[in-house]
Amino acid sequence: MENLLTLKDYQRRLDTSGLKPSNELYLEYKYLDLAQRRMIYEGPLTWRVTKEKTLEVQCVLLGDLLVLLQKQDDKMVLKCQSKSNIAVQEGKQMLSPIIKLDSAFLREVATDRKAFYVIFTWDSGAQIYELVAQSVGERRNWTDVIKMAVDELKKTGPPSDLKRGNSILTGGGETHTAPPRFLNPLSAPLKMEESC
Repeated sequence: MENLLTLKDYQRRLDTSGLKPSNELYLEYKYLDLAQRRMIYEGPLTWRVTKEKTLEVQCVLLGDLLVLLQKQDDKMVLKCQSKSNIAVQEGKQMLSPIIKLDSAFLREVATDRKAFYVIFTWDSGAQIYELVAQSVGERRNWTDVIKMAVDELKKTGPPSDLKRGNSILTGGGETHTAPPRFLNPLSAPLKMEESC
């Protein structure tokens, strides 16, 4: 229930206007409803767009998406980022703040134990995201839950609540429960050795 309330709060503050540089992305996600999805994990990460440009983001792992939200005043903004300093036309060289997990995989960053890469592939290429956690233990948590979500998505396809387009709430006001291997990582306390 707490996850649903968090998603509803994010949804209330969500601003998708930052997706406009990528017309295709904007058309696909301008009506994104976070509260219609199941949240697996969430927390702060640093997004290294380039060596010179880093952004603090609230990262939300859903059943089929990894969403990178930027806090601006009271809003949670979905904003495309350019890997180049030159003005970019029609979304080319743009990094989306929404990563589809059905074609994503992870790699470690050799030079930073707190960082990991999320590589998102599609027909015409790939995008590489470098994300940095606040600790090595938190990086391990992120990579574990993302790998579990990707594996689950490959086994079962999109979450059933998305296939039907139904709300995460059932008629009786109860929330759908996650399969056993998707225990809520937010509720489990970290062991001391994991939080280095």
